[in-house]
Amino acid sequence: KAGPKTSAIPCNFANLDEATAATSIIEAELNALSSIKVRVDSTVTGNGDDDDLWKFMVTFLEPIGPLPLLQSNNADLSQVIQGESALSGSIVLSYEGEYTDDIMFDASARDIKTKLEALDTINEVNVN
Repeated sequence: KAGPKTSAIPCNFANLDEATAATSIIEAELNALSSIKVRVDSTVTGNGDDDDLWKFMVTFLEPIGPLPLLQSNNADLSQVIQGESALSGSIVLSYEGEYTDDIMFDASARDIKTKLEALDTINEVNVN
């Protein structure tokens, strides 16, 4: 299944300066996709040779959790490190002496609304 696509991103660099300059382009193109938010480290490693390809560190800030590997029709991509979500756990909210059940850290607005409206002290609430 094909996902959203960026505009063409340069990937054949003559030297480290060109590769480093491309980090802002890579970051801008990936952040233009509506489904993700990333940060691309400005430190590029490698030398562009077949045995030492350019390496860019892309940190996915959103969404939280494991994501499929990016795909390219021009560049070789590999996953170096699968990060772990820095967030976990749940919270409990209270209103006028009543407490919700646990609300997971990544709960949707709809889930939070449902938990809050389960309280006898809340008839209806809007959660965005």
